[in-house]
Amino acid sequence: MHTSTIPSIHLESRQSVIREDLLALAQFCDENAHAVSFYFSLSSHPDNSHREEVLMIQQLIKNIVAKPHTDHGVSKDLSGIVMAAEELRYAPSRLNAIFACHDQHIWQSFDLPAAGSVSRLEVRRHFHLAPLLRAIESSALYCVVMVEHGKARAFVVHGTEIQEIRARFKPEDLSLHSGNSRVGWSHHVDGNQQERARAYLKELSWEIHRFMEEQKCLRVVIGCRDDLWSDLEPQLLNPERAALIGRFHTPNFDVSPAEVLQATKPIFEASLQRRYEDLSQTINEGSSHGARGLDQVLDNLEQGRVQKVLLGKPFPEMVAECGQCGHLHAGTGDKCVFCTSSTHLVFAEEALIRKALLTEAEILLPGPEGSYGRNEVAAWLRY
Repeated sequence: MHTSTIPSIHLESRQSVIREDLLALAQFCDENAHAVSFYFSLSSHPDNSHREEVLMIQQLIKNIVAKPHTDHGVSKDLSGIVMAAEELRYAPSRLNAIFACHDQHIWQSFDLPAAGSVSRLEVRRHFHLAPLLRAIESSALYCVVMVEHGKARAFVVHGTEIQEIRARFKPEDLSLHSGNSRVGWSHHVDGNQQERARAYLKELSWEIHRFMEEQKCLRVVIGCRDDLWSDLEPQLLNPERAALIGRFHTPNFDVSPAEVLQATKPIFEASLQRRYEDLSQTINEGSSHGARGLDQVLDNLEQGRVQKVLLGKPFPEMVAECGQCGHLHAGTGDKCVFCTSSTHLVFAEEALIRKALLTEAEILLPGPEGSYGRNEVAAWLRY
């Protein structure tokens, strides 16, 4: 985690989040409740002046400052966010996240290509992580390969951004020409063309495999004409078949990257929804390895048994967290059931996320705008 004693707009925001970042954020706790979490992103903006973004951020800060006993250190962090707002307004469609605690010399910022609008400022004992996890989920990397007769184009998509990797796939001239009019020659030529086309697609499947390994992508989308897909699909390697999250028909091979992104974004989002639905169904069907409801999931997280946790729409429940041992339990008791130390109430969603990160459980957090609209807390257990 990057630290600085003086928040500054010149501190470069990280454009990726690694597991060590998440662990450090999840472990952080400030007993004085001076941990500042700031998120801002707009999916659209009305004009080029971008003054609306600055005004929205200033209002968020006013709401915090208006609260009694605002600490000097918190005020310093809020001043740093005001300074950063002047830079953030030039890229309002990206998610900007800042985690700060002046008392403990923490200032970490991220700049992610995540879609959607969020405007949030929290000052608590822990950093607020749900919007960050949702942004990571919605901007996961995936590859796109467009295929035409004897040629292919390669793209990498990261949330709202797309990059074409030019000349990644070598073109192949599959045409054969002959002026010989001997009987049967045309059939020979046709046979050779078909054989060369199959050989090209077979080699292309290996190149797609290598391309995904190079980019460290676990998902791929294929774009091609419907008639070509029937020839390409049997040639794909098993890993790529498993990684294939969808395909789209394109009558025009020379479309722009922006058009490719427009075609693939719904496919990627649908694959996320399928993942949530599949996990929910798996939990329903596997009663011995499934846990549902806040109480069950909390108990299993505390035991380290959770392999995957699924959190539906944001929910308002609170749970008790021990200030000494960190144990979580449902209810509002003021004493920890394990060490009898004092507890405090925290949002259940945030508590579950922190505990899942610290116990190496995978977290699935559907975005509030997605079609997966269930208010459910569920988990798939390791044993």
